[in-house]
Amino acid sequence: MKQKLLQIQSELNAPKTQFNKFGNYYYRNHEDQCNALKPLLKQYNCTLIVSDEVKDIGGSLVCEATSALYCTDTNKLIGASKGYAGIDTTKKGMVMEMCFASASSFARKYSINGLFLCDDCRDADTTHTFDKKPITEQSPDETEEEDWI
Repeated sequence: MKQKLLQIQSELNAPKTQFNKFGNYYYRNHEDQCNALKPLLKQYNCTLIVSDEVKDIGGSLVCEATSALYCTDTNKLIGASKGYAGIDTTKKGMVMEMCFASASSFARKYSINGLFLCDDCRDADTTHTFDKKPITEQSPDETEEEDWI
């Protein structure tokens, strides 16, 4: 049954087609992932169950999402993954429902990323410099030896 997961992981194409004008980066959302997965789930006789739960972790509200892939032929679990997102109920301009929904969407997206290996790590939080100058490393022959200790 893991072969089905391998096939879906290999064939899934969920490009980052959404654009954030403020941050100047592309991203994919939960809906994009689901739309890309639906034909593959049907092709391989699988179903994806995504659920989430709000937890208190160290005094902070966190949304824990679980994505579970099942074989519809056997009704057996093939694989599962969890994703997490903090819930900030103090965000300006957002009512509480929006804060929870936003965290749910992020957590679900991350749990799907983990299960289907679809996150290529070229997200804004890893590539956008936010107007900071890049840090360049020097090789050992360009610096004093004590700098590397």
